[in-house]
Amino acid sequence: MFQRAQLYLLRHRLLAIGAVLILALLIVGVGVAFAGRTPAQGQNCGEVHTLNAHFIESEASVRQAENCFWQAFQQCSAASLTFQQSGIDAGVIHTFTTVNNNGKCSISDVTQHYIAPNPTQAGQTYTCTGLARQADGLHFLNCGAEGNIVVPLPLAQQCGTVQARANGPVNPAAARQAEDCFWRVSHACRPATLVFSKMGVDTVLTRTFRSTEDNGKCAISDTVQNGGPDAVPTPPRTYTCAGLTQQADGLHFTSCGADGDILVPAA
Repeated sequence: MFQRAQLYLLRHRLLAIGAVLILALLIVGVGVAFAGRTPAQGQNCGEVHTLNAHFIESEASVRQAENCFWQAFQQCSAASLTFQQSGIDAGVIHTFTTVNNNGKCSISDVTQHYIAPNPTQAGQTYTCTGLARQADGLHFLNCGAEGNIVVPLPLAQQCGTVQARANGPVNPAAARQAEDCFWRVSHACRPATLVFSKMGVDTVLTRTFRSTEDNGKCAISDTVQNGGPDAVPTPPRTYTCAGLTQQADGLHFTSCGADGDILVPAA
């Protein structure tokens, strides 16, 4: 009778130990399962917002957002980019998100629409078949009923060319117009270019001035190249100018590296 009781206790003790082990394994398994299902935190690359085709964000911010999404797409890592096109009283919002389908990368496009003063309405969700980066921005390809969508980049305004000889500009009216354009756009810290060709007897010295914006700061660069039928071409040299003023006689670019101060004449 005593041995039977011991055997009964031993069996129940083994069952209890087994139950504890099973429970422990279940707890660990559930923890692993939840850990495996932790959603990846996608990178928010930011927003590109245009109002009547004018950019709300700075040039640097737009380029950074688009470059961020392009790099994420190349690596098929989780990322999102918002593109909002606004008119006077209506607009559309695209939220692009990278999607990794077993190593194959695609892009979803969640749309929203609004007409003032009504609240924003949810639209359709499409899958884009591809993404290409070109000089004018990101091209989202074949996004369902939306077709191809271009998220633009700010393009530099081409202000024109000032041609000058030793006695002044060849066309003073055209020179003044080109210089006014560059002064106005660069003064607003927007991208622009101005070409200045100083012609000698058999040489042409060409300067290409560019205004850019980087992290809220305006910058002007001066790229110089020597040319002409009898000149020995030189590799282009690029300097950063310290400042720019507009005076009666033309544009004065100051402290442009080894070239010092440069006058682009207007008269």
